[in-house]
Amino acid sequence: KCSILLNVIKKKKGAFFMFKSNRLKGIMAENEMSQAVLADKLGISEASISRKIKGETEFNRNEIKMIKVLFNLSADEVDSIFFA
Repeated sequence: KCSILLNVIKKKKGAFFMFKSNRLKGIMAENEMSQAVLADKLGISEASISRKIKGETEFNRNEIKMIKVLFNLSADEVDSIFFA
């Protein structure tokens, strides 16, 4: 599963990054996961996750991989959330 995600990330590297925060927020809501809990699971601060969800900073590869695993997302779902 993670190898598929890494291939998606490699293909998209250098491409325009278009994060869809509403999609991630929806998935978080479906899974009853707060920003604070997601931040903890990613090993980042609540301020950092807030900035990432607002689109002020980007999620890195490891964070995207962890989100994929946490929410059992397909490579296509990851692509639709994080890449244009």
